Amino acid sequence: MKHIKYRLMLILFILLINFSCSQLEKSNQNTLPEDQTNLELIKQLHQDSVSYVDRLIELSSDSIEFYAAGPQDQLPWAGIIHGPQNLRDNFKIVLDIMDYEIFDAKEFIAQGKQVVAVISAKATARTTGKTVESDIVRIYTLKNGKIVKARTYYDTAAYVDAISLN
Repeated sequence: MKHIKYRLMLILFILLINFSCSQLEKSNQNTLPEDQTNLELIKQLHQDSVSYVDRLIELSSDSIEFYAAGPQDQLPWAGIIHGPQNLRDNFKIVLDIMDYEIFDAKEFIAQGKQVVAVISAKATARTTGKTVESDIVRIYTLKNGKIVKARTYYDTAAYVDAISLN
């Protein structure tokens, strides 16, 4: 039942973002320079999944706040992380636990200081061999060409299931 609840919440969240973004696209046919600059920075960030973490750190402000959804007692990378070094350490935890086969941004939506990336991901848990396929919605907030905040939403129940030894 928990898995269904989390999946329904993720689906509703993605639908809400898609609806909101379609409304923004209709109301803002002319892209502002700030939108375009921030959009290009995030598109460049997602060009190559192999060097994604290094580029994310380079684009991060010294005071970046990074949030990853999920229960912290079951997903060691979940919660709020502050600063580039802690962010790098957090991604090391993720990559020690999960082996990503696919991490491709398929959609980008920009408005002002925010850029949303919708990422298709497929990963295998190293300890269990279970595979997860999930869209990841990452909302970046930028200031002066640097990422100051990022929020990440995904199918947390699927990740919990994949890394669970039960």
